[in-house]
Amino acid sequence: MTRVRAGLVATLCVTAFAATLAAGCGGTQNDPEAAAPLIGPWRMESYRDGDQLKPLLPDSHVTCEFAADAVSGDAGIDTFAGTYRVVNNDLRLRDVQAGASEGLPELVAQQKAFLEDLDRTRHFSVADGRLTLTAANGDVLVTLLPGTAAELVGSWRCTAYDAGGASLTKPAEGAEFTAEFGEGGSVSGATVAGPFVGAYETADAPALRLADLEILSDSVAADAEEKAAQDFLAALGETASYELGNGTLSLKDGRGYVVAMFESAE
Repeated sequence: MTRVRAGLVATLCVTAFAATLAAGCGGTQNDPEAAAPLIGPWRMESYRDGDQLKPLLPDSHVTCEFAADAVSGDAGIDTFAGTYRVVNNDLRLRDVQAGASEGLPELVAQQKAFLEDLDRTRHFSVADGRLTLTAANGDVLVTLLPGTAAELVGSWRCTAYDAGGASLTKPAEGAEFTAEFGEGGSVSGATVAGPFVGAYETADAPALRLADLEILSDSVAADAEEKAAQDFLAALGETASYELGNGTLSLKDGRGYVVAMFESAE
């Protein structure tokens, strides 16, 4: 009788251990709290190729977006998709499938290394807005910055902006203010004082932050034009969130007030 009980206890212990292991490593549902730091779009900053951590190739983009239990993105040439399991800061990407299209040799090599890095990932951390994927031995494999919301990407024409008055100001007749949001987190456009460039982040849409906005022009604009351009950039710099509807993009500050409005220019 004792042997039967001992055997039964041993069997139950092994079964419980196997169930725990399956839940921790092979399950398909993630704890929302554990997955929360990952959720959203990311764009690659650097990746490991052999024993070197290399920056993203110029004029290329690699993205990665985590949903509740799935991961997908653009590996540089082909798109990819798979699932992932997260427990605390342990991360395992599984069943990641991607195409094998031809392309420039350097892009093919970057894509291959990136996908291999995803397969080797065992841990993650998020600090100062940067997502870092690491291997079992602690090697940094991939670093990613907050990505972009696909719905923002494209060209927009400003119809009104905050110039410090009681209401929004419309651009003067014949003056054009535009903004083009790129897939890699860059923003650029036109003002009456010259073109501008900058960067944006949408780590948790509809949150939106624009930074490093700068007018690129060696010419001297008229005082009124210079003020209008600076007011426009100042309004963009106040952006904390966005709202889309019926082909209209509204940028809002931290209090929820609209600081700029755009219509699609495409």
